[in-house]
Amino acid sequence: MNNPINMFPKRNIPRWIIILIDLFISAFSLVIAYLIRFDIKAEGAQWELELGVVKYSVIVFFAVRLIVFLSFGIQKGIVRHTSTSDFKRLFLATTATSVLFGIIGLIRYYWIDSYYLFPISIIVIEYVFCFFLLAVSRFVVKLLYLESVKSSSEQKLVLIYGAGVSGLIAKRMIEKDVRINLKVYGFLDDNTRISGNRIEGVEVFHTSKLEEILQKHQISQVIIAIQNLKAEKRSAIVEKCIDSGVEVKKVPSPKSWINGAFTTNQIAQVNIEDLLGRTPIVLNQEKLADGLKDQVVLVTGAAGSIGSGIVRQVLEYKPKLVVLLDQAESAMYDFEFELKQLKDIPAFELVIGDICNEERMELLFDTFKPSWVFHAAAYKHVPMMELNPAEAVRNNVKGTKILVDLSNQKSVHKFVMISTDKAVNPTNVMGASKRIAEMIAQAANKGKTQFITTRFGNVLRSKRIYPCQTRKFRPRFP
Repeated sequence: MNNPINMFPKRNIPRWIIILIDLFISAFSLVIAYLIRFDIKAEGAQWELELGVVKYSVIVFFAVRLIVFLSFGIQKGIVRHTSTSDFKRLFLATTATSVLFGIIGLIRYYWIDSYYLFPISIIVIEYVFCFFLLAVSRFVVKLLYLESVKSSSEQKLVLIYGAGVSGLIAKRMIEKDVRINLKVYGFLDDNTRISGNRIEGVEVFHTSKLEEILQKHQISQVIIAIQNLKAEKRSAIVEKCIDSGVEVKKVPSPKSWINGAFTTNQIAQVNIEDLLGRTPIVLNQEKLADGLKDQVVLVTGAAGSIGSGIVRQVLEYKPKLVVLLDQAESAMYDFEFELKQLKDIPAFELVIGDICNEERMELLFDTFKPSWVFHAAAYKHVPMMELNPAEAVRNNVKGTKILVDLSNQKSVHKFVMISTDKAVNPTNVMGASKRIAEMIAQAANKGKTQFITTRFGNVLRSKRIYPCQTRKFRPRFP
């Protein structure tokens, strides 16, 4: 059975129908005003006398109201999208007609037949009822329309950080945009004075309750609506959301708003640059392009998260050939499929192999003769390496030593080693093995090959790895 709300007409109601409805409401308000004035108990003779006086007044009543309503254009507003400005226009039009009724009544009394158009009490009561009913009718239509266009699927919950002007505007935009299936669960704010209160029906929570809310409720997004938020505070909010798998977005700067407002499409993802607390470092693109163009580039660990990212970037600089090396067969297969979907990219070669296999690595260098090496192959998961320390040392240390020695022997132009922030004062096996690998590369930086080491921190949206130095691992196998 169809829901009657879902059968709400999607087409705009003709303006003449809106005018007729408004005039009917006006007539109804006039009747209510007379019933209240005479306490609904007046005798028939009194009603006949009153009707004899106002029978011509009713004609003037409808004529004036019609002319004023048309002048203010209250029928032009689309009822289902009634806004504050529409209610303001409705208030002014209703007020103007009531004032005119009073003026015309005075003219009739002093210059025509000594009768008022309507008694003052009737004008006042009719004015109150008319504006109230006109406003309520539009509000009800708008409410029914919003309910009719809501998706039948469960709405995703959103938290807005910042209960100020930007936050309030963001809430209204989300509720107004029927294309998105979002619902504002609440506001977050640092102001303890407004915590626990409600703003337009939405509760305000203190920022300290963010983790608790994320754990108890299925929050899908947190929207940062504070423009000049301190970097430390922003980073703390984003960190908690990432740990909970919640998407973080931000309200754009008012400079980019259109006519003092923005659309939900302008609510953008939080960029990594927003979390730095400093000006982002801009690479010298021209220098990179000159260095990589028409060169053979070797990327180890090419199917991994960092290695695949390096490959995508290197391809942009039009090298002669990119050699992708990895021992993960399935991951390489998937990455090859992805690359083949791209158009106008340089040639690339896939090599399955282990960097600890010295003979195969030497054959690879002799075959392709790379001038650049990006070394991203490594065992990186901290807990797993704690359980398998021998493999961590074999792959991260021995494998790096083989590649470094071959790069020097084969006169590679540049060797870029991808390290980790866990190599800083290492407290676990993975970090220690990467620190040794760094030292190997640094010690070899004496010949023609230039060795460069870069340390990567945790990557936004990547799976979070927690330090394991506090646990005592006893691996059963070295």
